Amino acid sequence: MKLFKTKESGNSCQLFNEKEELVGELLFGFIAALNDRIKIGEEVYKIKYPGFLLNGINVFDQSGKLVVRTDSSKNRIFYYGNHTEVYTYQYKGWLSKQLNLYNSNDKLLVSLRYRQTFFKMIYNAEIDEDFNNTIGILTFLNFYTRALSSG
Repeated sequence: MKLFKTKESGNSCQLFNEKEELVGELLFGFIAALNDRIKIGEEVYKIKYPGFLLNGINVFDQSGKLVVRTDSSKNRIFYYGNHTEVYTYQYKGWLSKQLNLYNSNDKLLVSLRYRQTFFKMIYNAEIDEDFNNTIGILTFLNFYTRALSSG
């Protein structure tokens, strides 16, 4: 497993790999998540929160094509690339501090956990060596941070 870490500023959360290279970034809007985005390199994806109390996540590329969608009722994440991939997630541990992402064969792909410091949260991600779906990882991180911030 590869160990990734985050660095937060006022309106963004940057994800860095083991070599301290920027993998991608979550950009947060100021008013009720109206302008949240995911940035990977020069490509920017728009995040929309459909559903009751904005508990779902839809991610669109620059052309408006749906790329990633979450289904909170069944703990699933759908990735629409060349072919559709379905992932499931599950909380582990006391107070649900850890969130794991599995593929359709129940192989652990990503494990997210946080540590609370005095002023901010620090997120760590353990990612399977063969899992390179950056937009999926960042969407999963966005889902985790929103779940923690909403209680």
